[in-house]
Amino acid sequence: MSNTARAQGAWLLWEKEMRSGQLSEWKILEAYPNYDECKAAQRDWLEQMKRGFDLIKQRRDPLNRIKTISAIPFTIVLDYEEGSQRVFETQCLPDTIDPRK
Repeated sequence: MSNTARAQGAWLLWEKEMRSGQLSEWKILEAYPNYDECKAAQRDWLEQMKRGFDLIKQRRDPLNRIKTISAIPFTIVLDYEEGSQRVFETQCLPDTIDPRK
C-alpha cells in the first residue's frame, strides 16, 4: 500500500497551547487510521500531561508554581500562583480538516 493510500481517511490528533491569552499554532501530534484510535490516544495524552503537571505541582518548583490543574474534556488548564495561565487543547479531526485555516 502506498503512503498516499494509507493517508486517506486518517484521523489526526491536534494540539495547541495558549499562555495567558497568547495563542500558538495547532500542531499535529500523531495520525491514526480511525476515529476511535485517535480518541483513545487523545485521552491517553491528556492523562499523561495531567500526571506530569501533578508531579510538577507536588514538587513546588519555584519557577513553575502551579496553583490549580483543571482537566475538562479535551483540555488541561493550569493556573499559576503569579496569575498566569496555560491551556492545552486537543482535537481529533479527519485529515481533510485543518484547524489552522
